[in-house]
Amino acid sequence: MAEDIYHFIEALSLKKANIIGFSDGAIISLILAIKHSEVIEKMALLGVNLKPEDFTEENYQHLKEAYETTSDPLCKMMFEQPNIELEEVKNVAVPTLILAGEQDLFKAESFQLLKDAMPNATLKVMKGHGHDSYITNKAILYPDFKEFFL
Repeated sequence: MAEDIYHFIEALSLKKANIIGFSDGAIISLILAIKHSEVIEKMALLGVNLKPEDFTEENYQHLKEAYETTSDPLCKMMFEQPNIELEEVKNVAVPTLILAGEQDLFKAESFQLLKDAMPNATLKVMKGHGHDSYITNKAILYPDFKEFFL
């Protein structure tokens, strides 16, 4: 999917694009930046994880129970992917805004480790929000996006 986005940017003849990705979209955006950072001006990664181990214990257990009950292939995929190493992001110099919910699906330290590994990243934790509540109430993101992207 990251390659598809890369080719889409090329097909549009964009010099550089600003990217906003949420959850799986954030993972795809990060992979794009690892492989083709030259096409990205700035990016915002919302609710991103690097590994299945980034889930909080509670959310991992919920996912496990859901999979045991449903055998949903999406749950299985979340147990196996993504597999991005911190070492892979150390050369991503694209200015990056990392947004996370205070009660996100993923451990708070996973967002901090990602921010610390990326040379031009900043982290904002959305107080009182979970993995997607700040997306549902997206108007609260506009001031941060305006400040970051403009």
